[in-house]
Amino acid sequence: MFSILVAIATASTLPFQFEMSPGEGVPLFSATTAINAPLHAEPKSTSQEFARCVLQPGQALPFSMSMQVVSEPVALIVPAEKTISVTSWGRTVMLTRGAYYDSGVEKDITLQAGEIVEYLMNRAEGACMFRRDGEVIQAMCSDLPSPRSAPPQGWWIQAACGDAGGWLNLDLLRGSLDEERQF
Repeated sequence: MFSILVAIATASTLPFQFEMSPGEGVPLFSATTAINAPLHAEPKSTSQEFARCVLQPGQALPFSMSMQVVSEPVALIVPAEKTISVTSWGRTVMLTRGAYYDSGVEKDITLQAGEIVEYLMNRAEGACMFRRDGEVIQAMCSDLPSPRSAPPQGWWIQAACGDAGGWLNLDLLRGSLDEERQF
């Protein structure tokens, strides 16, 4: 009797948070319909809901912080040894806006055939964010295999709605907000 070992690619169960808005520029939001949405203590659906964000059509939605949350990174298997140029922010589960612009270190890394790298998200100009052994890196998307699907990702803002403030899940408000970009 013999056994066959099969390698299965699995991604980390650690979520990843990135303190930036998707796309270019600073988003500005205003309600297109009446909104009555939950505000949370943290940027995740399971966190405590403690207030409501109530807006009327045409009313602006001010916010102080934007957060992209990747709940389940997608595992990619490196097909062959390859050296690539990356920007690294070290081992982290949250990358702040300040750290993104001020503390990234450019370096070359060698990926080994069969190594598992976690795909986190697309960025701009052909770059993607990945995680390798807990180290968050940005490289050209074309440097690694394309994921079969995007990882589940949510967009949250720390909103100020009247006297209430908290984390608001923008994914729940699709079609209820007008978004403009300030450059």
